[in-house]
Amino acid sequence: MASPVVFRGAVLFAHDFVRLGAFYHDLLGWSLTEQGEDHLRLEFEDHELVVHQAFGIEETASGGERVESALKMVFVSRDDDVLSRIEKLGGSVLRDRAFVDRGVTHLDAIDLEGNIFQVVIQ
Repeated sequence: MASPVVFRGAVLFAHDFVRLGAFYHDLLGWSLTEQGEDHLRLEFEDHELVVHQAFGIEETASGGERVESALKMVFVSRDDDVLSRIEKLGGSVLRDRAFVDRGVTHLDAIDLEGNIFQVVIQ
């Protein structure tokens, strides 16, 4: 039986939504389908990532790395070239935290504003 609820995407609040949106656009290759004064929307098939200016935070503010958070986005890649792309775009890969689960490698990475996300290499 199909679930009555499906996961559509995520909203990521940013100190500099344009810069962080460009990072995810270049990393994921998703289409930029909307850009407003305070947000942008990236889409791929039925999924979306909205990067929104954080309320009440200056664009130059920095939150530092947040390697543990209540929610972690997970992206799946068919090759490990994604790891070098993360670093080339200014992010970092926490290779020392890599683990294998169900036969695939999982690595945590950190974006330009310190948000943690996970990459699964299949």
